[in-house]
Amino acid sequence: MKRLSGLLDELLVREARRRLLVFRDLWKYLVEVKGVVVGLDAGARVFLFGSVAAGDYTLASDVDVLIVTGLKPSYVIAVLRSCGFEEPFEFHVMSSEEFRLYAPRIKSLKEV
Repeated sequence: MKRLSGLLDELLVREARRRLLVFRDLWKYLVEVKGVVVGLDAGARVFLFGSVAAGDYTLASDVDVLIVTGLKPSYVIAVLRSCGFEEPFEFHVMSSEEFRLYAPRIKSLKEV
């Protein structure tokens, strides 16, 4: 049992270090995400929101990325995942109409 506990601790530390690297270079990653998305849809827009955008996050926080596009959400997310954008990135894909309705309610929305 002690060995398993040590392995879990090691895994948690490794994940925290990986997330720390993402948070340190966050805007570099976000620009890369935007490049992929705009390559799929030239008119797409990309935003950061949530606790990371507000500066109120921990190493357990997700990086909430809002993508406004006419493309199917599953397609956009599948392409981003295939490009290596895994945890802690959480992608939210919506149409321009949905964005128009929900944007006023989204806190700390920052366009990339």
